[in-house]
Amino acid sequence: MVGRYLSTALGRRELEKVEPMSKRRAIEIVLVETGEAIEYLRTATQPQAAGRGSAIRLRFDGPPDLEFAVSKLRIEGAALDGKEIFDLTGILDRAGDARSVITAVGQRFPRLAARAERIADFRPVLREISGKILPNGSVADDASVALNRLRRDIEKQQKHIQASLERFLKAHRDDGTLQEEFVTIRDDRFVVPVVAGQRRRVDGVIHGASHSGHTLFVEPCNDAAMLSFLLMVHFGCAAYRAVMRLFFGSCVVFPIL
Repeated sequence: MVGRYLSTALGRRELEKVEPMSKRRAIEIVLVETGEAIEYLRTATQPQAAGRGSAIRLRFDGPPDLEFAVSKLRIEGAALDGKEIFDLTGILDRAGDARSVITAVGQRFPRLAARAERIADFRPVLREISGKILPNGSVADDASVALNRLRRDIEKQQKHIQASLERFLKAHRDDGTLQEEFVTIRDDRFVVPVVAGQRRRVDGVIHGASHSGHTLFVEPCNDAAMLSFLLMVHFGCAAYRAVMRLFFGSCVVFPIL
């Protein structure tokens, strides 16, 4: 019957751990706490004056299942991905709200407040991470000044590379070398579609072929291609170091990325 009111897998697993109690004193304590919780819920759903000390209804619906992510944190050297970090910080934020709301009504609901005080204060951690991880798990551009600058530089240089390849397309527009006139990406590299039979006319690296085999996707070995390689190595390593400093330097509780 109780299980019908549970909306999360974690809640159902906790319910499975519940066993009958035999000690009268322990049962009495639990009943008193349950009665206080019921009274809190009843008060929170009724009209009341706004302000500190008001009973505010807490919502626990829809939290993600983070048991696996939390278990990873117990393993030395293990890493959480961006989505796991975002979801975990969301739970910590909810926990902090619950702690603040319930301790504020401690005089009226002392047993609930005593339990709420056991929730750790995660505000320092949340301040460090807030806004730096996006809902899809990626790192926000403004997570740090260095990372923002690196991403702007990468975008600018990628445009320069693409413009150089556009000039390459125009130079070979009418000589039968190109299958089609466009620039695409294969294996994170900028490539152009070359007719398979004209491969020798283009000095470059093949990064793939069409299903028919008639088209080869070639990265021309010109200044743009070399710049592409150097940029990916340089900026890739620099961006990685910036992200590592962002989290390891100020928030060692999350050994991530």
